[in-house]
Amino acid sequence: MSLEKAIQKYYRGLYPVTKILQYIGITIIAVLMFFTAADVIIRNITSFLNTIQIGSTFSIKGWYEITEFLMVILVAFTLAYCGIEKGHVVIELILNRVSKRVQAIVSIVTNFLSLGFFAIITWQSALYVTQITRSTTVLVIPAWPFVAVVAIGTAVLCLVFLLHFFESILQARNT
Repeated sequence: MSLEKAIQKYYRGLYPVTKILQYIGITIIAVLMFFTAADVIIRNITSFLNTIQIGSTFSIKGWYEITEFLMVILVAFTLAYCGIEKGHVVIELILNRVSKRVQAIVSIVTNFLSLGFFAIITWQSALYVTQITRSTTVLVIPAWPFVAVVAIGTAVLCLVFLLHFFESILQARNT
């Protein structure tokens, strides 16, 4: 099997995974927007009632903790989709002035370093899952599932960087 066909097959398998993670992220954004708006409205109404001596200020209990954890899921699960769509920042100002071969070589190095960096994050997050005993103070939600989400999200991102690494090798070979 040629490298081109292997890359296409790899992409066809990886893209649906990143798309599912993206949909989870979209759902989390919707949940965050709804509950944040509800919390603000509740706080404003109860604050108003408090000023006219009817009640006390009220907020959704533990919402700050829930927001923190939902943001972890949101970021971890949407990184891979952004990566597969090549939505991350690329410095084109300098790269557009060099040959396609040099661009491919820079891309090889960048993807290799990114793969290594996020592989370390994945590895350390996976190790941390087994060691963490912390939970939140208000709702007593354990933190380890959210560290596991980071490990899963960065592992999928590593697969995306591996795909881009091989695409860059193919591009360098063809120029």
